[in-house]
Amino acid sequence: MVVSVARKAEFFDFDNAGKPMNVCPKSRRACLVVLPTDQRIQGTASSSKQEERPPHEQVITLFNVIQQVKIYPCQLKELAELQKLRKLNINVGNDAVVAEEDLSQLQRFKTLRVLTIRWGGVVHSTPKESSSLKRAATMTMDYLSMPPNLEKLDLQCFPHEVSPKWLRSSNLKNLKRLYIKGGKLGSLKNEAGDEAWNVKILRLKFLIDMVMNWSDMLSKFPHMVYLEKIKCDKLEFPCDKNGVWPDETR
Repeated sequence: MVVSVARKAEFFDFDNAGKPMNVCPKSRRACLVVLPTDQRIQGTASSSKQEERPPHEQVITLFNVIQQVKIYPCQLKELAELQKLRKLNINVGNDAVVAEEDLSQLQRFKTLRVLTIRWGGVVHSTPKESSSLKRAATMTMDYLSMPPNLEKLDLQCFPHEVSPKWLRSSNLKNLKRLYIKGGKLGSLKNEAGDEAWNVKILRLKFLIDMVMNWSDMLSKFPHMVYLEKIKCDKLEFPCDKNGVWPDETR
């Protein structure tokens, strides 16, 4: 069903045999490409180098799934039926149409292991676009749910200062890697009574408003073995000159 919709909306190009191509030079709206299990996916803009996967696993990458498409919008509740989905990219852009029932669907993604969410920038948007972005950001803060078996979470251009309920250790018990790049987030402190994080690798970049002392960080992330801190001026951590902890030069 999803592939059929994407075909009609010209989300990707086809070869001479009528099969979707993993590289789409003609389509400017490439959204979904599903390849045989022994191949790797090459996306368009916003894609990244895919990790090697065992041949029995199928990797599906989706782009801009919350962003409205004028003809055939693609909704998360429709994608929840994909039983082998392991990696999902969500881009909340200027034309995002966000519904509460759609955001709550992420908890149904049982096999999802890697999730990336990027919020569009308000700074360079028009007043009309800014209003739409702020509404979408508020909706994601209030109603977003997390997949139960997520191992890596990558948040980009985080729109709010306060950590939402879904960004809690109790909702992400299997999380091993947490990346936060840019935005307004001010702290990673849990609510009183929350468990410590199980995260082992933590990357914090361009978070100029984040404030946490080192002892709080260690108590909240007792299993952390690697920390990367780039352009987070208010975080005074014992990192090396490259912003990495532990400092192996000592």
